[in-house]
Amino acid sequence: MNLWETPGVPHKGWVCTGMIDLREDDPLAELEICEMCGKEGIRYVHVMEHPQYPQLVQAGRVCAENMENDYNAPGKRERDLLNRYNRKMTFLKKEWQHRQNGNYVLKFKGKYLTIMPSTYNKNNFGVIYDGQSIWNYKGRKISDIWTAKIAAFDIFDELR
Repeated sequence: MNLWETPGVPHKGWVCTGMIDLREDDPLAELEICEMCGKEGIRYVHVMEHPQYPQLVQAGRVCAENMENDYNAPGKRERDLLNRYNRKMTFLKKEWQHRQNGNYVLKFKGKYLTIMPSTYNKNNFGVIYDGQSIWNYKGRKISDIWTAKIAAFDIFDELR
């Protein structure tokens, strides 16, 4: 697909409405194809919107730069996602304390995070941080410690 050559597709005036790091949770996840130019191997997807175009377009950095007519913002967004990914990898290497009550506790940057098994179903877990608790991650019950640690990072990173 090459939307640059498609009649009626605007070339400028686009706005980025979101970013996706396709390999944030899975380092082997499939990469995307830029919908504007057809380039393969896009890890960081810029979700672009235009008032005169009826659908969102998923683009790579170079196309996003041209579509927005901004040659700094798309690169900064990608660096921000890469920094977040690196913070997550560092976080996931941390050693959690397994307590006698079945909880896992981590002191990270002066704050405590807790992973606790559900009282009703020992195969489900919740994450508690800064007075908030979550029992679902990405629309599903948290059913293993690894997913609980990923959810813990997300809640910590969002509230920090």
